[in-house]
Amino acid sequence: MAKQENKRKNETASITTRMKNSQESRIAHNIKKHSSTPQKIISLTDFITFLTLGTGFLSVLFSAEKIFNYALAFLLFAFVCDFLDGKILSIFHQESFFGSALRALASIVAFAVAPALLLFKAFQNSWFLFPLVVFMLAAALKWGKELATKESRGLPLWLSAPLFALLYFLHLSMFWNVLVVLAFSYLLLARLKR
Repeated sequence: MAKQENKRKNETASITTRMKNSQESRIAHNIKKHSSTPQKIISLTDFITFLTLGTGFLSVLFSAEKIFNYALAFLLFAFVCDFLDGKILSIFHQESFFGSALRALASIVAFAVAPALLLFKAFQNSWFLFPLVVFMLAAALKWGKELATKESRGLPLWLSAPLFALLYFLHLSMFWNVLVVLAFSYLLLARLKR
């Protein structure tokens, strides 16, 4: 019995040693593999997407402080950054999952939160809150569906930057502002294929 017990202990120790050596060799192989290839932190398109996110956030801050000229300038700069990002992306075809998630976040901040806050602060009308909330929900739903299905439908969200800037400059009645925002929210989710 003692021999069988010693034999089991030796087998267990042998298996444990082999597993440990196997794990150590896999770890060493992964370290060698990853240390020999240079790691790219972010791509050019990701950098431009960060610019879109940052300028969208600055537009939010200036809208909150009611400095509308700067808020509009940063909103339009985010629009230009997003346009450049899309062009570079179509040329190089280099979008990762990180890049698409980052683009979704940047688009929500720059083309949903920033324009909505700009119009709400500029017009200061509580009736305008409902269509802006509907617009925000439509934008979030649009990006959620695009990330999940990899399919683009409806109008692109970046159109909100020039559209809402135009609404700001036109000073239409609240009825027309509400109607335009609700129609745009619907068209974001419509089954229009691009």
